Amino acid sequence: MDKNEKLYTINDIASMLTVTTRTIHNYLKSGILTGRKIGGQWRFTESNISELLNSTSYSTPLYETVNEEITEYINKKSIDPRNKNGCEICSVIYLKKQKNEIDILLENIKNDKDRPKKYSVNLIREYDNGERIIRLIIYGDPLIIYNMMKQIDNNIENQTN
Repeated sequence: MDKNEKLYTINDIASMLTVTTRTIHNYLKSGILTGRKIGGQWRFTESNISELLNSTSYSTPLYETVNEEITEYINKKSIDPRNKNGCEICSVIYLKKQKNEIDILLENIKNDKDRPKKYSVNLIREYDNGERIIRLIIYGDPLIIYNMMKQIDNNIENQTN
């Protein structure tokens, strides 16, 4: 390992792959992800991450990670402090769409001028190429999520008309 090589944490990799830290621990346990412990903490090189992504054992099917992500959300003990109204909700949405259609829709939602910026909303998305299904897990401020879901619904309605 090169002294100047960037090292990644479990949280870094989970964020990159849009999976939970529990999934990363499972990859470590099964041996499809390797790394080294430094000071009792796991650290990974770009080579370790590349090996994981190129492994024939690597997969994150929709059904496999959804329970972990929802469980992690349900078990959290605090509300994001950016949600000033003191309330959060979580929605899981499955859409049978092309990935580029979803990317456009999410970009439109992100750029919505009417969406208040002071509230926190987290979005996790995962696309299954084989099934052409995208799973969106959205959690945060209820009003923002409600408006996002209305935009998704309107987009679907407009495409079917």
